[in-house]
Amino acid sequence: MSYLVDANLVINPIFPLRHVLPEILSDKEVKREDGTTFTPLRWQYKTADGGEVIVVSSNKLTPFDSMVYRTIITYRQEKGIKENHFEIPVNYIMQKTGLNFNKTVERERIENSLLKLMDTHILIEKYLKKTEKGNIREKTYFNLLSGFGYRQPETKKGRGHVKKIHVQLPQVLCDNLDNGYVARGEIETLKKVLKSPLETRIYDYLTARCAKGQEHIRNFTAFCREDVAMEKGEDGEKEVLKALDSMKKKGIIDYNIDGNNNLRIKLL
Repeated sequence: MSYLVDANLVINPIFPLRHVLPEILSDKEVKREDGTTFTPLRWQYKTADGGEVIVVSSNKLTPFDSMVYRTIITYRQEKGIKENHFEIPVNYIMQKTGLNFNKTVERERIENSLLKLMDTHILIEKYLKKTEKGNIREKTYFNLLSGFGYRQPETKKGRGHVKKIHVQLPQVLCDNLDNGYVARGEIETLKKVLKSPLETRIYDYLTARCAKGQEHIRNFTAFCREDVAMEKGEDGEKEVLKALDSMKKKGIIDYNIDGNNNLRIKLL
């Protein structure tokens, strides 16, 4: 299976990295079976073999939602878990998100993200290169999170604080993770860039193309207009430079632009 790699959902569950921005499928809200409404996000891109991938999502995740999702995926990979359902210690989630799960307001924020992940429906249609028999079409549906629940230890005074959260991921995601398609990037670095959509794009772009310590070379104008700031036009270069300087100060990258307008950038 290559759905999640093609759509880059492991790295960022909603927005892909392949030179395309999500576009509203329609201005009209769509009704779910339970009566709630949503406006679906849609994007598409070409594959290397001449095919096409179309992805539709029922929700737009916030940076915090994405962080919670990355935390779940990261824990599974760190522990070598093979099942699609497992328990995560609350302390691990608090460490990664910086929130105290035992405080009502902060617990509700994590709960809301988990509920949103459960409510995020993904449809991926993959049209492969034409053959003599016609188009080859693959189609799959799943939710980003299949379910979650709490484990509270019993004490003499009743139930104690929540110690672990039981989560269930879609099997299609686990299949891709087990086949080596792991989430790129480091959670601590992601926390440094998530407040800036442009810095997040740049970081995701780099982790998809080079390892730590390796230099990536790209024409600076093309980098801005085709890779990370497509919607900003000519004004994008100033914003990209500002984002690069910010990431350099944070110790995430080193970069320079040579006399031929080539951006030479390295993940530290």
